[in-house]
Amino acid sequence: MRPKIDDDKKRTVQLKVYLTIAERQKLQEMFSKEKISCLSDFIRERIFRKRLSKHIDVSDEFYTLFRMLDYDLVKLGTNLNQVAHKLNAYNTYMLKRADMEVICSCLDILKECHAVLSKHLILMDLK
Repeated sequence: MRPKIDDDKKRTVQLKVYLTIAERQKLQEMFSKEKISCLSDFIRERIFRKRLSKHIDVSDEFYTLFRMLDYDLVKLGTNLNQVAHKLNAYNTYMLKRADMEVICSCLDILKECHAVLSKHLILMDLK
């Protein structure tokens, strides 16, 4: 059973809009990409919300590449957390050569991720 709605929040005014078949299809495509339950809520959300989200369609190649970058960044975070844990857990712990190598490899991975993402963002702006 639906919750009771206050009288001042009930929607009693109907707005009728005429669309062409192409416009209706475009609206239906936009609606199907969102995770909103009904078309009325979708339209209200698009009209009254302050920040509109932008959906970007990407190729399968970009999606695969992005997933690999995400995986690399998770590994990078794990490695950095291990080094930070050693530094914080043991007052006398000094950075060793292996720790410095981890930090340097993390920096290299970050630079690579940045370069790949920058390249793809530039390509998206050109479209």
